[in-house]
Amino acid sequence: MNRTLLIKGITVAMLASFLATAAGAADGQKWKARVGLTNIDPKSNNGVVAAGALPAEPTGLATDVQDDTFVTFNGVYMIDENWGVELLAALPFEHDVEAFGSNLGSLGEIGSTKHLPPTLSAQYYFNNTSSFTPYVGLGLNYTLFFNEKLTSTAAGLLSGQLGITVNDFSLDNSLGLAYQIGVDYDINEKWLVNLDLRKIDIDADAEVNGIDIGTVKIDPTLIGVNVGYKF
Repeated sequence: MNRTLLIKGITVAMLASFLATAAGAADGQKWKARVGLTNIDPKSNNGVVAAGALPAEPTGLATDVQDDTFVTFNGVYMIDENWGVELLAALPFEHDVEAFGSNLGSLGEIGSTKHLPPTLSAQYYFNNTSSFTPYVGLGLNYTLFFNEKLTSTAAGLLSGQLGITVNDFSLDNSLGLAYQIGVDYDINEKWLVNLDLRKIDIDADAEVNGIDIGTVKIDPTLIGVNVGYKF
């Protein structure tokens, strides 16, 4: 069995177990609701597309996905004083995509995409006697891409190189693991501030006119600053 699929399977089983425990928990459950700003910063060198398809660039075009900062929300159900289950949601993020070639040089921005990154995680909160509560998390992310666009320059280049009229560009949705560390600081019994750091595995197959042209490896780091309320 593929190792990545095995890890994802184990993660799904862990989350299912936590959710089952939460469903059967007694009254007195505790919730945390947080809202804030999150920066999604893709890794450098986001993969090569159109390798072998472009006469001017037989080795393909190297892609570079730019970062974005926008509003995120997350809710945490505390199963007990240590274990929690968190769902991350957000308003749509938008990323510009740039490309480079060995022969053509920098093409600059070739397109853009919007996405939503819902993520379900199991979290462990460490006991301590201060107002700071650090935690770690492991979960699954499902990234939904939409509103993908190519610039007119990129569409013209690909049309000329591929010998077809390029009028459609898309990125497949992605399922990947999400790793997390963070800390809550209690202002009082109800309010808190939060700092959160995540690493998410996001690989998206790119297509033009339904033709697979390669995989864009985004694998971003997320840094979020939030305000939270406990109830």
